[in-house]
Amino acid sequence: MEEIQKAIDLAYAIEESDPEAAKQLLAQAERARARIDGGNAGAALEPYDAMRTRARLLYHYKGGLTYRDVKTMDYREFFGFIRELDCILEEQREQSKGQGNQGNSMDMTRVVNEFPRPQPYEGETIKLI
Repeated sequence: MEEIQKAIDLAYAIEESDPEAAKQLLAQAERARARIDGGNAGAALEPYDAMRTRARLLYHYKGGLTYRDVKTMDYREFFGFIRELDCILEEQREQSKGQGNQGNSMDMTRVVNEFPRPQPYEGETIKLI
């Protein structure tokens, strides 16, 4: 527990100079504390993965942001983009839920109607048995 408290204190001490490291250290300390306590209190906190977050941001903004833009922007602006991206994705999920059954039935009907219909065979046949 002493090491965990030291890690938390260190995280608060370096928060202003290196916010990414502070956030990751704090999340790891909370996870360790939850493991020791035997509960899931820190289960929602995962260590911060900077590369994963940047990659997702660049992927979803589809060229609107470059890696150089992300690397040079202020961390508050960076996390603002992350927050707005989360809002955009949540709105898209809600819209797709509303259209879920209607869109699927219409698409399935269209797809089924595009398949060729079987035609009865009217050619010559030979009875084998």
